[in-house]
Formats: sequence, C-alpha cells, structure tokens
Amino acid sequence: MKRVARLLIISSAMVCAAGTMTSCNKTGFKVGLLCLHGQTSTYDNNFIDAFQKACKKKGLKEGANDMGYEIRTDVAEDYNEIYTASKEWAEDGYSMIFADSFGHQYGLIDVAKEYPNTEFCHATGTTAILNEEHNLKLKNYHNAFAHIYKGRYLAGVAAGERMREDIRDGKYTVEQANIGYVGAYPYAEVISGYTSFYLGACSIFDEYSHETYINGKRPTMHVKYTSSWYDYAAEKLAAEYLITKQGCKLISQHADSMGAPQMCQEYNIPNVTYNISTEKKTPNTYLYGCKINWQPYFELAIDGALAKYRKEDPRYGERYIPTDWTGDFSIDGENSSVLMLKEGNKKLYTVEVDHEVKQAATKLNRGNFKVFDCRKFTVTKANNPFAAVDLDSDGHVTEYTGNVVDLDDNFAADTVVTKKAIDEETFENFTYIDESNYDSTQPHYDGGQPGNAPCLRSGPFFELIIDGIVIDN
Repeated sequence: MKRVARLLIISSAMVCAAGTMTSCNKTGFKVGLLCLHGQTSTYDNNFIDAFQKACKKKGLKEGANDMGYEIRTDVAEDYNEIYTASKEWAEDGYSMIFADSFGHQYGLIDVAKEYPNTEFCHATGTTAILNEEHNLKLKNYHNAFAHIYKGRYLAGVAAGERMREDIRDGKYTVEQANIGYVGAYPYAEVISGYTSFYLGACSIFDEYSHETYINGKRPTMHVKYTSSWYDYAAEKLAAEYLITKQGCKLISQHADSMGAPQMCQEYNIPNVTYNISTEKKTPNTYLYGCKINWQPYFELAIDGALAKYRKEDPRYGERYIPTDWTGDFSIDGENSSVLMLKEGNKKLYTVEVDHEVKQAATKLNRGNFKVFDCRKFTVTKANNPFAAVDLDSDGHVTEYTGNVVDLDDNFAADTVVTKKAIDEETFENFTYIDESNYDSTQPHYDGGQPGNAPCLRSGPFFELIIDGIVIDN
C-alpha cells in the first residue's frame, strides 16, 4: 500500500449543552489509524498491516465515507500534532480513532474528553487507568497492549541455544558470550522486553550449566539506547558499538529501522528481530523474532465502535472495549496476540534451537510458567537506586512496587506487582512479577484507593535492571 497522505479536511463542530464537543457524523461509520512513522518503520508497518486486515475482515473500505477507514502516517509524538490530527477526524465524525505510539496518549486523551461519541484507542499507553482516580469517567478512551514479553522470552531461548551451540563448537568461549541489545528509550516497555529476552537466553545456559563448556556461567547482555524509536543511523552505530567495542556475539533490538540487522549482516553476527523477519534482506544472520499481532484488538475495537454507532447495546463501553486490554500468547497461531516470526536459515535456526523454543512455548502456553519468576534472577540495589524493591540475602526479589497508576509528576511507585504461585514440578510457593496482567472484568480500584487493585494495567511496568545486564549509555 502507498503511504497515505495527511488529510487536510477540518470540519466545524457543534457544542453540546454540557460544554463538550460532539461529532457532526458526516462520514457514516469510519475508523482511522494514526501512526508515528510510515511503512519503512517495522513498528508502524506492523500496525498498518494488522489494521488493514481487520478493516477488510469487517467489510470496511479504504477512503470510503460510509463503512470506511483511513491511515495517516508521520504523526509525531508532539502534543499539538496528535491533538490536531485526532481532533480533525473527531470533528469529521469518525467513530473510532487509534494511535500507535506511547507519546500520542496525552493529546489523544484530551480530544477524547471533548468528543464522547468517538472511541479513542491507544497502544502501549498508561493513561486510561487514570479515568476513575481522576474522575474523568471516559468510557470512550482505551489502552491496549499484549504480553509481548513472552514472545521476547522465546526469542531469547532461540538466541541462547544459538550461542550455546557456537560455544560448544569452539567459535568462542562462554566468557566471551556477550549479547548486545539496541534499545530505543529506558522506558518500562523496552526494559521489560530486553529483560525477558535475556532471561530466555539465560534459561539455556542454566539448563546446560553442567556442561564443561558452560561451567555454570551465564552471558552478559550490554544495552545501548538510541533515544529514538526510529533512527537508522543511531541504531546502526549502536549495533556496531556493541559488536566492535563490547565483543557481542549476537544482537537483538527494540528499535524500528533496519540499522541493527544490516550491521549484523555486515559483521556476520546472528540477529534476533522485532516486528518483521529480515530473512530476505539479511539471510546469513537473521535468526528469529517476534511481534504483537494487533488484528484481534482492532477487530474487537471496530466491533465495539460499530455497536455504539448502531446503538445496539448501551453497555458498549464496558462490554466491547475494555479500559485496558491485554492480548496474550498462544501456540494457536493467528489467534494469538503474540506471534513468533519466521525461523532463520537452518545453519542458525537448527533442529536443536527449534526443539528448545517449542519446549519453552509449551511451558508458556500452560500459564503456570512465569517469565519473571524471581528465583531466576537477582537484583543489586546499587543498579536500582530509586526502585521500591525488597530483596532477600541473595538478591532475589521478595516484593516489588511498580509505577502502575502514574498519578503524580514524580512517577512514584504505587502498586505491589509481585504475586505468589505454586511450582507445578516442586509444588513450592514462589514469587513472580505479574507484568501487564490486566483483567478487564475488574475495576482498577477497590474503594478508590490506588494500590488495592485486583488487577493491573495493560502497559508494561517492569523497570528493574537485573544482574547480568549492563547499560552502556
């Protein structure tokens, strides 16, 4: 599809008695997607592809004024720009507006206050949870995310097994087995992702710790931030730094250009991607990857907006589109909100790699296996000076209070996110961090008090720097 140009139509709006603005309903039923970048961004391209598929499945046609959809690209994470873009569509009577990047949320929620007849949906955000505490009562504003950390974990398993085989075959030693990770920002979304990836890789080293070439050791992972979601030059330089200065033998990333994969191809370093397979462009080095499948959420949101438009059910805000929505991982292919990408060539993605990934996927699918099992990692206070975390004598987390509700300017910790589970093999209790586990059937608050929530939010809140991960900025 060609990149869709920005729309220039700005319609007048009617002011209702309550002082809010209501759509003119000029376009019948129409939905829109606002993207941070265009299709050259692997992140935005993933949204665009899923949005088009969902719209087609629901009978919507691109550009149509009734039962139609539009896509607008290059909408910056700038308050005025997202506010203006979303308001144009709201004034023109769009039934649902979706924005795809974290920084879009602040302008978007303010437009949602003004246009209650339009549904506003936002990916990766943290502001929908504020509705009840701030008494906004916005039934038309929603956040969504998915348990992508589970996909990252499986990608990490593939990386760990690839490195184990290379160490076993004498390509380098376990002491030289550094992993590199190109990250966009030091946000919870990125930290949660690279931590789960690292824990997946470490699970292989733990499994084979008795082998003489592993000898009980784990790799070190170096993280280099670029301070941008999409910067080809910065991502390429970060990957080159990790390879040449830190001796990293494998690279992964939470960044949206081809910079890191192409640098891996240049240095012949295995690469684990995010959002797209780069097998065709980097056939010698692409190993594996994962992405969020947004199509199930788009279909759910379109159904909810349609129900509202047709006035089918007065409970549309509660019944169809949750305040927060979290898609989960399933081995059931297309129905999963977390998808694993195509495997790399058989020299990298070997039969042994495939076996380890499938074993781990089976564990994840059972639900009792927890990626952030606190027995599997340790934390040093010095590396987390501002974290509200309690540790035992060995450095294992016993309690962690996360910044979930985000009610103040200091981003203070407000909600205990550690829980207990029973190990299905040993039948022992253990502590884990319950990342992004939102139950949309429950309210955010119990008695209006933050911290007593029976559920959390969909957006990630894991922000600990665990031992074995080094931040190189």
